[in-house]
Amino acid sequence: MNDRLLPELGIRRACPDDAGAIIDTMTEAMSSGPAAEWLIPDARHRTRPFRAYAETLRAQTLAQHGFIDVVPSLAGAALWLPGPSVAALAVQDEERALRKVFGPAAFDRLLRLDHAIRRRTPTAPHHRLTLIAVDPSTQRRGIGTLLLGHHLAHLDSTRTLAVLVATNIRAVKLFLRPEHAFSVSERFVPEHGGPDLWAMRRIPGGAR
Repeated sequence: MNDRLLPELGIRRACPDDAGAIIDTMTEAMSSGPAAEWLIPDARHRTRPFRAYAETLRAQTLAQHGFIDVVPSLAGAALWLPGPSVAALAVQDEERALRKVFGPAAFDRLLRLDHAIRRRTPTAPHHRLTLIAVDPSTQRRGIGTLLLGHHLAHLDSTRTLAVLVATNIRAVKLFLRPEHAFSVSERFVPEHGGPDLWAMRRIPGGAR
């Protein structure tokens, strides 16, 4: 075991006092990569809109009886939503706020991304990993693997399907590892073009 991970083994459900740190971690994690570059090409202008998006995702996860697992340092968080129902990106007031902070063009791309993901929601009961976020300064230390394994063990015990949409090839490789045992069900792009996306699924027990 990596000794640097020993303090992070006590994975737990997030509490209200964790909100600020979780949103910070989510913002940092979402602000880089092909999807972020497509949504907002200028990296200097990403922090404010992605923080607003992180706040919306966190609030929606809790409102829809989802789960937010965190490591003790709050340097990593995993957001899970039970399905098959998946709400739209935001309710009317949230949508107006996001449109304002993203700007019309970037918000249109965000809606197209959201729509493409929701169209691939299975009809069978499942848990969807909407985001796994690890602070960039602590990446490649196995925090993502710990968070994944924690919830996947629960899904195995309840015989529940796991699904997700990966937004970069590095994430795809992580989810394909034998210990996670996801498989790619579809590679696609948002309507009218955008970054490559991978719909992935994992049946209970990890068998492909």
